[in-house]
Amino acid sequence: MKKLYICMIVICAFVLQGVASAEDTLKDDIIKQAAANNNDIDPVIKEFIKKGTDPRELVKTCIQLGFEACKVATSALVAGADRQLVIFGALDGGATNEDLNRCEGLGYSYDPPANIDPPKSNPTSSSVPK
Repeated sequence: MKKLYICMIVICAFVLQGVASAEDTLKDDIIKQAAANNNDIDPVIKEFIKKGTDPRELVKTCIQLGFEACKVATSALVAGADRQLVIFGALDGGATNEDLNRCEGLGYSYDPPANIDPPKSNPTSSSVPK
């Protein structure tokens, strides 16, 4: 039983290492290709979308690498990525709702709820008997 437990731990460690290395590989590839294109992210995003890279993960990673959120999101949309995945990726990457509201061509609109004051308790209507 102890050997089975140890095997499970070793297998989980290899799986987790593979997931982490896939993210690092995507980051490395984006950095290399952006540098080759004079830090122009548009052709890089188009190429990754053509290859079938998950748009949500791609947009998130590009924003986390420091590329401007609006430019990344609109480039992904122009390349044919799903709008909802692009928006979720931008939010995952650290873009705010306000950032995306200002982004032309994204078609994103977020209206924050109005500030509503909580009801004030009426001091004369108490449920505690006097």
